[in-house]
Amino acid sequence: MTSGERASHHDWSVPMLSGLNEFAPPRQPRRWMAFLDLKMRPIHKALLAVVVLTAVVVVALLLYRRMGPLPTFTDRDIAGATAITSQWLEIGPAPALKPSGKQSLVILELEGDYTPDFQAQMLRFPDGSLGMPEVQLVDQQGHVFQLHFLMAQHRDRTGSNVMGGAGFGSPDLPTDRGYSKVRVRSDKPMKCSKIIWRG
Repeated sequence: MTSGERASHHDWSVPMLSGLNEFAPPRQPRRWMAFLDLKMRPIHKALLAVVVLTAVVVVALLLYRRMGPLPTFTDRDIAGATAITSQWLEIGPAPALKPSGKQSLVILELEGDYTPDFQAQMLRFPDGSLGMPEVQLVDQQGHVFQLHFLMAQHRDRTGSNVMGGAGFGSPDLPTDRGYSKVRVRSDKPMKCSKIIWRG
C-alpha cells in the first residue's frame, strides 16, 4: 500500500470515528438513571405489597361481615341436623373427643331466630320465651361434666343480634382424658342444623 493510499484511508476513518463519538450518548447520565432505577424498585415493591395487603384485608372483612366467624382448624362436626327435646340425646363421636388444652366448646348451630339474654344467662326463643338447653360431656370412665353457656356466635356481622350458634363449655373441664359421649336436652324443643366440637 502506498503512502497516498494510507493517507486516503486515514482521511476517511477519522471523520467516521468522530461522527460516532458525536452521536454516542454520554455515559454519566445513563449511570445516574440506572442508579435511580435501582433506588426506586424497592419502593415500588413496597407500595405494591401495601396495595395487595389492603385489598386482601378489605375482602376478608366483607366476607366476615357477611358470613360471620369462619370455622377454625379444630372444629369437628359430631352430629348433623338434630331435634333436641326434653329427653336426653346421646351422641357417641368416634374417635372420642379430646380437649387440646384451650377452652373447648360444644357448639349448637341453631335453626331459627334465637337471641342471647346475657343478663338472664338464657336464650330467647323465636316465640319470645326464655330457655336454655343442657349440655354434658361424659368421659371414657363414665364421669359426667356439666357444660355452661359461654359463647354466642352471631349469624352474621351486619349488626343483627340473631344467633347462629351457642357454645357450651367449662373452665374446669379436665384435659387429660377423652370424652366418649355428648348429652343434650332442652325443656323447650329446638332444632340444630349441626353440632360441632371445638377442641
